[in-house]
Amino acid sequence: MRRRTVVTMGGAIAIGSIAGCLGSDDGGSESTPPTEPGDSSGVFPAEPEGAAVSFSVDPSDAEIVYGADYSVTVGARSGDKSVDVVTTIVYQLPGDSNWTGSFDDTQTVWRLDAGKSQTKTFEIEPPTVGDFSVGLLNLVQKDVVEEWGLTVRQPQVALGETVSYYDGLALNIDARLRDAVEVTVFDADGERGDYEVSPRDGQWVEVAVVTTNTNTKTIVRPPDGSDVGVLAGGGPLDRTRSVRSVWADVTDYEVLGDHPEFEEDAGFRIEDNDEYYHPPDDLIPGATASGNVYFETDASITLEELSIRVNYNDVRATWG
Repeated sequence: MRRRTVVTMGGAIAIGSIAGCLGSDDGGSESTPPTEPGDSSGVFPAEPEGAAVSFSVDPSDAEIVYGADYSVTVGARSGDKSVDVVTTIVYQLPGDSNWTGSFDDTQTVWRLDAGKSQTKTFEIEPPTVGDFSVGLLNLVQKDVVEEWGLTVRQPQVALGETVSYYDGLALNIDARLRDAVEVTVFDADGERGDYEVSPRDGQWVEVAVVTTNTNTKTIVRPPDGSDVGVLAGGGPLDRTRSVRSVWADVTDYEVLGDHPEFEEDAGFRIEDNDEYYHPPDDLIPGATASGNVYFETDASITLEELSIRVNYNDVRATWG
């Protein structure tokens, strides 16, 4: 572990009001009471000299998938005098010259009698994916006393499985191939009726989206249909034409079954399909929104060749 002095700090990390912080100890999701040095339980740092305090950290993992549990156990040990000190856990994103911010609910007060040790475990939600530094900041000395790395990978699961996000969103994606989808055909005079329409010499990719707010306290913003993409054959599939298409004598679409003669101004909007994914702006706790998003692909493509991607909160999750 490395030690680094903090020269300047971002606005997200509060250093002031330390005297007020010393009045109570509400940090840490789990802790052990002070113990004698040499106790085998917990994580205890080396014995400091004099009135100093020493720290050690034990991260649960060096690499995780976004959405997975991650925790850090911090150990503190006093020297031959009692100490009161305040710490928090900070992080630095790639490209930032200073510490980017601090993790919620990690600021804590350590009250240690002379020669005593204590450990506390913090549940941490990484801010994004990628490789970044994590540090234990001594708010009294404005010193990062321990530093370690963390890699957070993009989620990648099979079709039909659920990806969980730290804000409480649970996102399930599935897909199937369809020859035709029922749509409402319209022209300048209005609706002409519901008919099954197929991409000529192709097929539809029907992506089923189910979003659920598992957070019991706050609302979450679900991804929009435009956040969903499909890759097949080495490239992205067309969703834009599928959303709004114009019917004409020469067309990329074919109406199946019996149907009247359509004028050149006839067309359809697949987003008017009753099952299309139209999520609300926000999901209240426990709420679910679901629906389908449609793409077009060649008739030769199989389901195993598809890769569904959703970009949400700067995280790109992949299904398939």
